[in-house]
Amino acid sequence: MEIGKIKGSEKAVIFDKGLFLIDGSAIESAKLAEYDGLEIIEWKSDELKMLTYSMMQNSGSTASADAIPNQSYAASAPAQPISQEQRGFTGQQNGRRYLNGVDITNEDSYWQEELTKIYESQGRYSGKFNWAAFLAGGFWFFAKSLPIHGLIWMAVLIIGGILTWMILPIVGWVFIGFRANFIRYKKLIENVDVYF
Repeated sequence: MEIGKIKGSEKAVIFDKGLFLIDGSAIESAKLAEYDGLEIIEWKSDELKMLTYSMMQNSGSTASADAIPNQSYAASAPAQPISQEQRGFTGQQNGRRYLNGVDITNEDSYWQEELTKIYESQGRYSGKFNWAAFLAGGFWFFAKSLPIHGLIWMAVLIIGGILTWMILPIVGWVFIGFRANFIRYKKLIENVDVYF
């Protein structure tokens, strides 16, 4: 994840797998703070700047207080989980696991794996067939805190059953099994409502 550029150069500062990198070379947090103290980093955004300060504090940076602007804020504010508005951060922070800025630590291993695979595939993988969703149909969405999705699917299955002599509900339940993981991923990780 590119967090900024050094002024007057094409060199980008990247945060990847717990390390700060400039042109592929690892940089200690203290050294990065010195760069900032000399005002030669152009931050991509204020959110990335504060996130970087937080990571530098948590890594035990030995930088002096003068090296980091807003040091009083960074030192006094405890590291907070990344909010859903801070999209893009994927990895571990403070013992929590994030995917696209969303905390997935409390998800079971099945969901952590599925959500990560869908995210990393960039749309090429839409998830495994979900047997629980297939068996429960529209009720599955209520169990996963997706009540609007559940209502829409229940309406589709009931009305479709009446109009098509129960053909649409059978097809619909199979379809839910194939699409459930992707629908939940879109809502949970990207905060986008996808119903089908």
